[in-house]
Amino acid sequence: TEISLPVLPVLNESSFEGCRSLTSFDAEAVVSVGKTVFKNCILLKSVNLPSATSLGTEAFNNTGIRKIGFPSVTQVSSSCFKGCTNLSTIFLPLVETLATYSFADCTNLRAFIAPKLSVINGYTFANCINLKSLWLPEVKEVKSGGFELSSVEYLQFDKATTILSLPNTIKGLVLPSTIKTISAATPD
Repeated sequence: TEISLPVLPVLNESSFEGCRSLTSFDAEAVVSVGKTVFKNCILLKSVNLPSATSLGTEAFNNTGIRKIGFPSVTQVSSSCFKGCTNLSTIFLPLVETLATYSFADCTNLRAFIAPKLSVINGYTFANCINLKSLWLPEVKEVKSGGFELSSVEYLQFDKATTILSLPNTIKGLVLPSTIKTISAATPD
């Protein structure tokens, strides 16, 4: 099932939750995606929401989405993409903060690009076992558990001041002179 809604500005909570036949969704005017809107839409592969600025809690949780690029999104809420095991590529050019568990259990995630990201909250990349390398040019803070059970091997921070979580798999780490606090690797 494909859905196209050219003029709808808001997708309310649980609008399409559990819609097991939804494969594609296009809504150019949507600015806000509410909680659990597409949760458990396991066949959803393609989403076009070019005007969306905020994505609600668990909005895409456990969907079949493969890659995302939201050019206008500034807010990604808790568990937004949690459990999206097909998700491999993420492009979020305007996002500054990722809430807890945003991409947890995205076991196929390989590419993550968010050039304005400044804060990684707890468990954001938990269990992202195929994410190997990250360059985080604007990140200033990584909160406890940010990389819990992930397989990230190479990290580069250009502006970090506080890092309270590092993956146990780390092989290469580039830190700036701005660093003030760093913790040991997250226990597995």
